[in-house]
Amino acid sequence: MIQTPTYDFYTTESGDHYNFKSVGKNGEIEKVARFDKLGRNIYNIAFGDWNNNKLHDRAVSNNGDKDKILATVGRIISDFTETLPEALVFARGVDQVRTRLYQQEINKHMDIIGPFFMIWGFLDGRWTPFKKGVNYHAFIGHRHAFFAGQWPPDVVQP
Repeated sequence: MIQTPTYDFYTTESGDHYNFKSVGKNGEIEKVARFDKLGRNIYNIAFGDWNNNKLHDRAVSNNGDKDKILATVGRIISDFTETLPEALVFARGVDQVRTRLYQQEINKHMDIIGPFFMIWGFLDGRWTPFKKGVNYHAFIGHRHAFFAGQWPPDVVQP
């Protein structure tokens, strides 16, 4: 889907835990993306460095491969929702800076993402269709095949 180069990744048997390695100026850094079920078909995606069998989502690797890492996470979301097409994937950074980074990546790749996923942003206490240039507090998306024209009533509030 996204044309930016990505890392190879593998998933656990449960299909909710993905691993890959960042390779850059600071060497190899183990990364993980994990999907945690929040509600009916709603999954939070968390990702970061993997150290001592723990996800460190506040780690700053500075490995010089941010675009490749984020493109890999995009591919992981695509893989996860291919297996669970009814899944709604919720994303929010651990702070405003990371949430803004995620928004910038969605903006940059919306022409490629848009045909496959419907993205919503959370702002002023409600979910609205994602628009470029609007600063959201969180995001949720799903494959278009699942979209039925109505927003599910039990969507998580950030």
